Amino acid sequence: MNQLGKVTRELDVARGPDVQLRITVQSSWFGQRIALCLPRNLNCAACSGGGCDRCGRAGALSMFERGTPPRSVELALPRLTDDAREICIRVPHEGALDEQGGVEGRGHLLLTVCPGAGSDEGVMLCAERSEDAERALLMRRSIIMAVLLIALFFGMLKLSGWL
Repeated sequence: MNQLGKVTRELDVARGPDVQLRITVQSSWFGQRIALCLPRNLNCAACSGGGCDRCGRAGALSMFERGTPPRSVELALPRLTDDAREICIRVPHEGALDEQGGVEGRGHLLLTVCPGAGSDEGVMLCAERSEDAERALLMRRSIIMAVLLIALFFGMLKLSGWL
């Protein structure tokens, strides 16, 4: 219960403006991780690009300064249900900066993902870790933990005078 409270509490803190983006992703990529290269300017989520006080009546917000490399976001797409035409994913802290130059932090990215035959430019499927690589990583971590526990055990024996 505490963990869920932590997740929702972080969404309600003061932050910069939320932005929205609509992309098309190949249907077979749902249920996997994708990387998305964000465009420099995105529509303001408060007015859907129409212009409001939040975006200074511009309708769009800059995600990064001119001349700096584009921002990219990596996220996991949920599996696609048979009746889904599109899904909207809230990506915390990937929106625009606040007017004070980032004092409050970034807003959220409201990403609408539409299934299609192909994917938009800037959307890439992330390399999937193989089961063998994951198993090897787990084995290394297990060995390290075992060595640390043995060292701790002998350290406690030495401190207590048994060694």
